[in-house]
Amino acid sequence: MAPGILTALDDSASPTAVLETDELHVPSVVAQTDPEVVVLLNLTRDQLDRTHEVSRTAQVWAKALAGRDVTVVANAADPHVVDAALAAKPVWVDPGTRWTDDASVCPRCGHLLDWSDGRWSSGCGFAMPEAEYALTAAGVRLPDGRRLVVPLKLPGDVNRGNALFAIATAGLFGVAPDTAAARLGEVDDVDGRYARLDLGGRPATLFLAKNPAGWAAALSMIDDDAVLAVGINARIADGTDTSWLYDVPFERLAGRVVGATGDRRSDLAVRLHYAGATPVVEGDLVKLAGELPPGPLVVAANYTAFREMRRYVS
Repeated sequence: MAPGILTALDDSASPTAVLETDELHVPSVVAQTDPEVVVLLNLTRDQLDRTHEVSRTAQVWAKALAGRDVTVVANAADPHVVDAALAAKPVWVDPGTRWTDDASVCPRCGHLLDWSDGRWSSGCGFAMPEAEYALTAAGVRLPDGRRLVVPLKLPGDVNRGNALFAIATAGLFGVAPDTAAARLGEVDDVDGRYARLDLGGRPATLFLAKNPAGWAAALSMIDDDAVLAVGINARIADGTDTSWLYDVPFERLAGRVVGATGDRRSDLAVRLHYAGATPVVEGDLVKLAGELPPGPLVVAANYTAFREMRRYVS
């Protein structure tokens, strides 16, 4: 948001700035910084008590981009992002991930979208564009048809997709894809994400997830032999409405023992119970780690819970 962005700019003498911007602050940041490139990753419901539905956010983005000489590196697999990006000069990226729960109806005509073979289309003719950059099983496909392997240390398809967005964006600033891929391969920690924790002598890996799409991605990264502890708060920075817990596919954890911690651990425990998991409820993360079964431990948390857990980084 504006205070953090202003502080970041004031603290750096660099002639280039890369700004991560809250969805609803995109119009004001675009207006005040006149960016060369805008990167639009995806749109999902978040903080339901105080933010717009995704269709409204897409409309706000489109209005902010319209009439500007700006390139938009955009997610071709997200209909709402495509709708917004068409207001500018788009470079289409297919990051491989498909989250359809927030994209069931066409942003142009309002009818149900058809999702077939990983692509979307609408009866009005609005459809998924062909991607210039695409994630493949072997790596990434570049606009010239070349395949490039990206040696990521970060886990999961979502991070491979994020790396593809970074390669596409860096290319607009003259950075060769091979160079960008090599630099991405050096990243093993993103502001505490995937950091190693020491929980009273038990090691754990820390994940951040803030909305149903993020939680689905996080759960897909957790190995079957791993033990999971989940931390949920519902403070202002998280959003106080926790009904989104029922949109997270916790059913993937059926039959497993799962730790529940954070301010809303009791609500989480109920959700885990209905998902078929066995919750272990404990407010103290170190104590919880000692009560869970043996095995590699993963701790996944939403925003303020994640921030508190970073004090255990080893």
